[in-house]
Amino acid sequence: MSKVLRYASPVLFLVVAACGGGPTPPAETPPPKATATTPPPEPTASAKATDAPDAAAPEPPAKPKPAAGGVVPIYSGATEPQTIGTIGAVFRTDDGAELRIPTGWFNAPRNILLGVDKKGKGTTGKLGAVYEIHVQMPDTQFRMGEESPSDSITSQGDPFVIKLPLPKGTESASIAIETIALDPKTKRNKSTWTVMAQTKVETADTGNKAVFELRTLPDGHVHLTTQAPSAAPAP
Repeated sequence: MSKVLRYASPVLFLVVAACGGGPTPPAETPPPKATATTPPPEPTASAKATDAPDAAAPEPPAKPKPAAGGVVPIYSGATEPQTIGTIGAVFRTDDGAELRIPTGWFNAPRNILLGVDKKGKGTTGKLGAVYEIHVQMPDTQFRMGEESPSDSITSQGDPFVIKLPLPKGTESASIAIETIALDPKTKRNKSTWTVMAQTKVETADTGNKAVFELRTLPDGHVHLTTQAPSAAPAP
């Protein structure tokens, strides 16, 4: 080997070593700097309830179910007409007379009153007290004893029931029912009377009562009578 080659080889080696014989390693990428982040807003109460399907919202209290039918009002010793709707009513006087208006009797309310008319004269064969059954439209001024054409109403359901106290020693009687109508000749109100038969007798220690079932609610005076009936009780 020539001297040139012998001396050249170490020099070449040194040059290669100085220049780095291998590939240059890639420069390391510095880690990303941490940046401050804003925390998400706290969910509202409504959002929490929506986002959490498992958390059931409290249910409102159950409404009470309406009762079937209703309580029929009872008026004892009433002195003013009472507005009666389709549910009906019961009227009682202080001496024991009674008027029962059945449920479903009419399709519109009426003002009704049952009372003792101490000045009432009645008709032939009168027994006991004279009672007045007054029927009028709502919002109408009422005056006891004032005569006006009768506004009788036929029941659309069960019959009306009237109970009148029987005098002592009397086991049965008829009922006299007044109807008031305008006389076309005199232009004045005129009374006519109908006598109806007793349906049954209601016995009690406090006194017996004659019971009458009527399809038409009277609007006028009623009383017990000894007259023979001109009409049968309601079917």
